[in-house]
Amino acid sequence: TGTRTGTGTGGVKLPRLLRGMSGERKPVVALVAEVCGFTDLSEQRDASVIVRRHYQLLRRIRRVVDRHGGYLERYQDDRFVVFFGVPRSGEHDLARALGCATALLEVVRPGGLGGAAVALSIGVHRGEITVGSRAGRSIRYLARGDTMKLAHRLCGEADLGEVLVSSKVAAMGGSGFQFTAGPPIRLKGEGRAHKSFQLQGARDRSLVVRGRWMPRADEIATLQDAIAEVRGGQGRVISITGEAGTGKTRLLREVQDLARAHELPCVLARARPYRGYRPFDVLRAVVAHVLGIGREAGTEQVRAQIQGLRRFQLSDRDIEVIGAMFGLSMNARLQVDVAAMKGAAGRMLAGLVGEGPVVVLSDDVQYIGSLEREIIGAAVRSPREGAILFLFAGRIELPPELRPADQTIRLRRLDVEHIGALTRELLSTEQVDDALLTLVGRSAEGNPLYVDEITRMLRREGRIEIDEDGARLVGSADQIHLPPGLEALIAARIDALGPAAKGVLQIGATIGTSFSPQLVREASGLDDIEPLIEDLERRGIVDRDPSSPLARCSFSSVLVWEQVHRSIKGVRLTEYHRMVAEGMERLYRGEIEEHRMQLAGHCAEGGRFLAAAGHADQAGDRLRDQQLIRTAIECWEQGIEWIDQIDRPGHEGCLCEAGLRLKAGRGRHLMGDPSKAELHLQVAQDLATEVADLEVEARATLTLGRLYRDMGRVVLARASLELAHASAVDGVTSPSVEGLPRWRREVAVDALAHLGIMALDEGSAQTAEKHLEDARRLAGGEDDLAAQALVALASRHLRSDDGPTALKLLEEGREHAERAGDRILLGRVENNIGIVHHLAGRYEEALSCFRQALSIRQGLGYQMGSVVNLHNIGDAHLRMEDRARAWAAFRQSRELAEQMDWHPGVLMNDAFLAYLESDKEPVDAAERLQEAIRESDAMLLHDTRISARWLMGRFLLERGKVEDARAVWTEAVELANELDAPRLAADIKAELEATH
Repeated sequence: TGTRTGTGTGGVKLPRLLRGMSGERKPVVALVAEVCGFTDLSEQRDASVIVRRHYQLLRRIRRVVDRHGGYLERYQDDRFVVFFGVPRSGEHDLARALGCATALLEVVRPGGLGGAAVALSIGVHRGEITVGSRAGRSIRYLARGDTMKLAHRLCGEADLGEVLVSSKVAAMGGSGFQFTAGPPIRLKGEGRAHKSFQLQGARDRSLVVRGRWMPRADEIATLQDAIAEVRGGQGRVISITGEAGTGKTRLLREVQDLARAHELPCVLARARPYRGYRPFDVLRAVVAHVLGIGREAGTEQVRAQIQGLRRFQLSDRDIEVIGAMFGLSMNARLQVDVAAMKGAAGRMLAGLVGEGPVVVLSDDVQYIGSLEREIIGAAVRSPREGAILFLFAGRIELPPELRPADQTIRLRRLDVEHIGALTRELLSTEQVDDALLTLVGRSAEGNPLYVDEITRMLRREGRIEIDEDGARLVGSADQIHLPPGLEALIAARIDALGPAAKGVLQIGATIGTSFSPQLVREASGLDDIEPLIEDLERRGIVDRDPSSPLARCSFSSVLVWEQVHRSIKGVRLTEYHRMVAEGMERLYRGEIEEHRMQLAGHCAEGGRFLAAAGHADQAGDRLRDQQLIRTAIECWEQGIEWIDQIDRPGHEGCLCEAGLRLKAGRGRHLMGDPSKAELHLQVAQDLATEVADLEVEARATLTLGRLYRDMGRVVLARASLELAHASAVDGVTSPSVEGLPRWRREVAVDALAHLGIMALDEGSAQTAEKHLEDARRLAGGEDDLAAQALVALASRHLRSDDGPTALKLLEEGREHAERAGDRILLGRVENNIGIVHHLAGRYEEALSCFRQALSIRQGLGYQMGSVVNLHNIGDAHLRMEDRARAWAAFRQSRELAEQMDWHPGVLMNDAFLAYLESDKEPVDAAERLQEAIRESDAMLLHDTRISARWLMGRFLLERGKVEDARAVWTEAVELANELDAPRLAADIKAELEATH
């Protein structure tokens, strides 16, 4: 006896069934499966055990069938039949049937049924059945023709654990599943044999592409040669460019296959048009590959596994720097700058390559952020043992940071022959009729993705018929109206979705080219979106990453994402952004920091501009603490733009903008952009005064004073610094640590330190001494304030030729700066220690300090400090009579100063360059030196005033004009003494006396 389920034909006499049949013919996919193993089991176990196992299996089968949308028509005599396409047929009936067959095999995997050795053999065929009349809520079905005969024969021929399908199924399912040839199948009464194919599983969808690669020229040969060279130990960089849909992603798939065939590790990364500031798509993919974690792994998973990088002998600092790219919090003393990231990334790649050749593929290179391009570019060009192939694909030429490429592959449109070959591949058939080929070729315009979309649409609308003889167009081509262009074709596919699926898809597109289903569910308010996601996946619109613990989804191509995003109307898009922002606030409540800027973007697009600016403020602070100054400025200035969108920002909005302007102004000052820095700081001053925010007002005034001093605007600098100091100590009768809030002490110490140095520049030693001692007392034991005061005080001793005391103060200041983790201060300390060695004639030690300071400042993007360090390096080389290296350093310093429009920096280098170039153009050099003297006198740039006169004296002496040289040097000595710079006066005086 057989177990019967459902309302099918099992156990029902045929005559009774035939009564009342409507005779309607309906195409379906029939799955027939046979259970093997219960017969042997019945000889060993009690009947009750067999019954329990039988029903246990039945329940599991029903769950799998229901999950795949099938209809379990009968279960009898250890065979069961499942129909797909009843009561209504759909586009994905075949894919659901094949997916169900694969899942059914897992149900009876070894040991999966209480230890019973049970297995399935399955056959799948597509054909017609007859639909009968209704019986209550049920519909009766009757197979007709060879549909069930062939399905049963396929099941009978299949081995245990095997799925055999007909040639029709293999032809129609070839785009999503893989098949190999099976045994011939013969039916009773037929002379010919039917082909069968064994189902191997779903195709690899790590790259969402359909069809094989269609060559335009010798691209594959080029890539094969590149892989051969990499295997031989030679690194390569290749770029692939082409318009959207020309097959860049498909070509990357070919490279993946080539790499696997040669057993080479291959890392694939796709850069995304990300709404926010997480600028490490490609590097994160490399790290994920190394650690064996999903690309979208959460911070806790990364934290648990990141120590695996130790196998490359990376330092703790390198590991923490790489962790910062994943948003991991770091210890308080670790500072991450561009130089640190370049070094860590380079050493990680070197370690990876040290284990053998490796291939790194990056898709959509146009979306890689500038910071990541800079880091990757440095890693690409760094010398290393071993070989690595970098392959960058995108719509644009390779960005300058990633150049030079050894070779560029430019993909063009397909010709008629290739369009035909691709069409046959996509339809999984060797024969396609001329009418269909003509229609596809005429419409596709040589674009491979367009060919794919056209065949999808024609099949969905029933315009393509496929059987064992091939594929043919149904109806006249004149009656088929394809949407004009690829984008319209994709849009038509999206418009065919139901309202719920389309809404989920649009919310996903609002998030980005990839999205978390959990966030979509939270934003949409729907309890269960899984069936909708599965539908979108079956339609080839989205793809799920199985390696991601959150099953993250991505759009099948950037073009599809762009089209979905464009389909969202203005008001609806604003509402979606608001929903996503609120969903993020709920979903990421405990770990919002790493999502902060993305959340800010959604708040702004949703009309919540003040909230967006607040999130941008905090995102910038986090990046600043990691010393990512450039990216932090982008966050703060974006926040300012969002506040500008508010008609009436009110008190809270003005407070927020004042703080953002202050931070952006400080950042722009460090980056060497004085005009933008001044604008931000002046607006911050005005807004802070308006809302009575004394702290922001004082800090903005202080930073303006420092900016004016650097720019040589002495009067404004002194006025601003004095005003900042007065604001900080307002109401305090004597300088002391007690009684002043932290911000007031910071402002007061900074202002006094700079006022003291300005007094030194002007030769007012007594005033300078008072300011600097006051600054030291106010600093107390706080490391950052103490370091600042000590550096300024050391300047006083340098001017009075007390090098040992200055060095002692600076070394103490270095300890404070290191404990405070302030790399800006640390760079300043290292530079000043170098000056102590320089003035003492220890030029090698001076060079070492100047280079260390330069490394710190360049890593921070501190342009003005980099100009000074390069100039000091040039001066040390000049004293060592290495004129070529001196000229190169001065030239680099001048170019950087000119780039940031810092005239004092240009002027101080012009004097030295004029002197070094005097052998070629002596007349011109004399004029340039004289001009440097005039301009530095006018701008009160005292160091340049002295050095320009010293260089002019050297120039004159070298040309035999001894008396003229003595006169200029005498003037320089008097000026140095007037400015209380005895060391400089003594050095020039020594050269003056040597002329007697």
